[in-house]
Amino acid sequence: MITEGWDGKKSVQTSVLNKVFPDVNERNLTWYSGVLVIPMGEMKNYVHLSYASEYENYLLLKVVEGKLVKSKKFTLNEYKEFKFKSFQLYKETEQYKKMYSELAKDSENSSDLEGFLYQMGDFYQYINIEL
Repeated sequence: MITEGWDGKKSVQTSVLNKVFPDVNERNLTWYSGVLVIPMGEMKNYVHLSYASEYENYLLLKVVEGKLVKSKKFTLNEYKEFKFKSFQLYKETEQYKKMYSELAKDSENSSDLEGFLYQMGDFYQYINIEL
């Protein structure tokens, strides 16, 4: 895990892994499988919605039972294409139908639930996706 800061002269990156997980045994997250999306670089487009702002690059990490099995870097345009194709696959799943239905019954305005689910980007875990 990296944080960015300013040392008074330039931007610096610092690992916070030891601060967040001082006990090495706590770092083994065998319960997690999915794709982690790490935005990198300059923010290109701010969106006032959780995780919807766009950055110049992305690093995706595919994790299976806590083990990193693959990683891939994307430019913004490559990531947008990857995300769009992945979302099309997600829309075919039972999880999508269930989530959409749940949100629709609790929402007064269901006109853009699909857009909301797309922007949240928490759908990679429900599809078999190759990086």
